[in-house]
Amino acid sequence: MAVQWESVQGLKRSRKSRTDEGSTKKLATKLQLFAKQVDLRLLDGLKEGIETRKDNLELNSITNPGIIEQYERRKEDASQTGNLEGSVQEKQKRANKLKETSNSEGKLATGPRKTRR
Repeated sequence: MAVQWESVQGLKRSRKSRTDEGSTKKLATKLQLFAKQVDLRLLDGLKEGIETRKDNLELNSITNPGIIEQYERRKEDASQTGNLEGSVQEKQKRANKLKETSNSEGKLATGPRKTRR
């Protein structure tokens, strides 16, 4: 009787593990399908966004044919302005260093000043 009980328990365990494996496989399949659906929705949304931007660009180029040239000029002006600002800042730094150097040299040459009381 003990042997039969153990074999029945073994059968229950193996059936349960097969059921668990089957449900795990089903769940994995459902998750994969869901992930594909989500990816497709995201992809569709991205495609719609790209199409919308393309349409806007085409409309801008039709209504204002010089817009691209304006953009290029503004971009170039901005880069030149940035370069000018950088060169001004560098010149200011050099001037400050020269001032500091001349001040420190002047203090060394004259020495500390004594004050009268």
